Amino acid sequence: MSNPLADLRTLTATTQRRRVGVVSRVLAGSIEVLAGGVVRAVRGTGVAVGDAVLIEGDRLISRVANEATTVVKTK
Repeated sequence: MSNPLADLRTLTATTQRRRVGVVSRVLAGSIEVLAGGVVRAVRGTGVAVGDAVLIEGDRLISRVANEATTVVKTK
């Protein structure tokens, strides 16, 4: 079940608490994130080394899609 209040807190969290990092190591029950320290892993969120993730406080919120840039040359 979804908790609307928790969703609202996530959406309105300050930028100081929310940050993006890259998974550097997967540990038992937690993950180590570059520029994020060691954070708790949320059940059901599958991550692997190299994945970009969104962190709020000391817990993992979600995986972030890797962005690819495309350059188009026109003549």
